[in-house]
Amino acid sequence: MTLESLTPYLNANPLKLMRNIFSTSIVFFIFLSISGCSIAPEKKSVSNDNISINKNLTFSLLPALDIEKPVSLTQAVSIQHNDQKHNFIAQLEIENNSFKIVGLTNMGITLFSIYSVGNTYEFKASPVLGDDINLQYLLADLQLTYWPIKKLNSRLEASNAMMNSSKTKRTLLHNNVKVINIEFSNKNSWNKNIIFKHLQRNYTISITTLSLEYL
Repeated sequence: MTLESLTPYLNANPLKLMRNIFSTSIVFFIFLSISGCSIAPEKKSVSNDNISINKNLTFSLLPALDIEKPVSLTQAVSIQHNDQKHNFIAQLEIENNSFKIVGLTNMGITLFSIYSVGNTYEFKASPVLGDDINLQYLLADLQLTYWPIKKLNSRLEASNAMMNSSKTKRTLLHNNVKVINIEFSNKNSWNKNIIFKHLQRNYTISITTLSLEYL
């Protein structure tokens, strides 16, 4: 900063100068507060929320998996609904009775996180995510894809629904009508690619496994 640039401040009335500095500081801190609020992630906890899978069909979220081998997955996820498409990278960590997933953009910006706290799931969403992806619905779809068939059917049977399965496919039936088709690229426990189709709501989730590590 040069002496010439300081001249207006040196010639100013000291009291007026202090008022200007104080006013500028107030505006600056108000701006910081507003900016902070705008990027603060939403945070809420739910326990066994009833998720609407289809008309007259609800699904209550199941607790985290009881698994022997903890696993870490990095996956490319694409969600297609009518003319809208959403892509993100998902990082999953699944340990004994513990579940966590973080969604990232290709640039590494965090879009959301979901993690288990006992039988409760906590959801955090960045405003960058927008309103097009419901995190509770996303978790329900992941549970329908990965959780054991017996546990799923114990929740679904109350709504006259059931999940049929083979080594590379799952089909959710409600009143004997197909609602969801899930196809796997292979029969491996975690290391597989997945096509999830909701036939009634016309959306598709494509999951490609990029890396897998047993912890």
